[in-house]
Amino acid sequence: MARTVTGGVHHHAAPPLQVAPRQLPRRAPYFTGRSTERAALDTARATGTQTVVLSGIAGIGKSALGVQWLHTSQEDADAQLHADLAASHSAAFHAEDVPASWLRALGVERPPAREAELAGLWRSLTAQREVRVLIDGARDAEQVRPLLPTGPRSFAVVTSRRLLWELAADGALVLPLGPLEQRDAVALLCAAAGTPDAATADGSSRAAAEALVKACAHMPLPLVLTGARVRSRPGRPFTAPARPPARSVHDPQERALMAIADALTQSYNGLPLETQALYRTLGSLPVTTVDADLAAAVCEICPDEAGWYLEVLAEERLLDPLSGEDPRPRYRMSSPVRDHARATALEADTAQEREGALRRLGDWLLEYTRRAQRVLTPAQATLLNPAPDAPESDRLFETEAAALAWLDGQQANFLPVLKATKSAGWLGDAHHHRGDTVTARACWRQTEGLNESMCRLADVARLREKAAER
Repeated sequence: MARTVTGGVHHHAAPPLQVAPRQLPRRAPYFTGRSTERAALDTARATGTQTVVLSGIAGIGKSALGVQWLHTSQEDADAQLHADLAASHSAAFHAEDVPASWLRALGVERPPAREAELAGLWRSLTAQREVRVLIDGARDAEQVRPLLPTGPRSFAVVTSRRLLWELAADGALVLPLGPLEQRDAVALLCAAAGTPDAATADGSSRAAAEALVKACAHMPLPLVLTGARVRSRPGRPFTAPARPPARSVHDPQERALMAIADALTQSYNGLPLETQALYRTLGSLPVTTVDADLAAAVCEICPDEAGWYLEVLAEERLLDPLSGEDPRPRYRMSSPVRDHARATALEADTAQEREGALRRLGDWLLEYTRRAQRVLTPAQATLLNPAPDAPESDRLFETEAAALAWLDGQQANFLPVLKATKSAGWLGDAHHHRGDTVTARACWRQTEGLNESMCRLADVARLREKAAER
């Protein structure tokens, strides 16, 4: 229509809309507790730490804590980015998918195709920016390192079922998460159920809530699902039984615990065979805490080897390290992990194998207790002598303090083991012989008051220590 057009022709397209990335998931509506962990995150940020690893088993609330803290503490960042590396288990996932999507969010229309170029451009773009990153479901440190922003004002929170201690070499803070404290667990359940006042009130509702908390093993995911079911039934708060007669996908905490068990099975399948055997054995034993000496005795391996396997289990977050004055590392299994280990042992080990482990545990406890008694109260050494083939070195405990530390560490194990041996009918088994001598496990029938004896030994030892100080 214009016939002849002279000069240049210009098409003025609208500039692309620039939006600061805000990819973090929404906050958990009933987030409760974790004050210690949040304080550790605040301290890490204030002291210049740029990466924090939140580790723990499935359902423990790692992502919820990371999202909550990043939302409340880092709202003024240039970008908030999120990646779920659990998708890396699928065949459609490619290693370069995450940095490429992040670069597009930061305005790079055509990210490089090569992985090395992607990593270089990511480092360049984040060098002068304040970026907050949440990396969920990391499998190992090598997955995480290319995704960490490089700017001094940036911060990354990584969640993983493994400890990912390798990132500590890069300056990361590794922060393991355990089950919620009783007060926080009840508060979370009541908040999710829509009855927050029940968390502080006395009476049947409080007692029923505590029963549900115990059934959920103080785990945030089962607690939230259980509370949601209670909320959906107004007028009947906390009236459902704490645990159904049989496993059912219709029960909320059972559904959550099944999902946790599936995640534990994945961790278990990735363990070496020897470590799998130790895991099953610990699940089948009535012990509260474990150390390398106990593990070596029940599995008939050397303590150094047992210590290494325990470290592997702790790295996979299947054991929780305990703090204390005892120089030997000690560990504890959480309730969901113990349930899974016990169920796995029932499937994989024979009854004879499980019974043998329990008998070896009883022999070991009795022998070590006898040695501790001879060191602490030699004039009152009333426990029977060991079997002829038991080691006779009395240098097991060099000092009274060492013997006392061992007794203190094993205190919680004595009564459960005694109950287990009594249930098995061994306490009256006075006819079990090794050659012509009654073995240590036959002596368990004469030590039914062993738990009380250990308390007296500990008290006597403490009195002797005080006397020595004076």
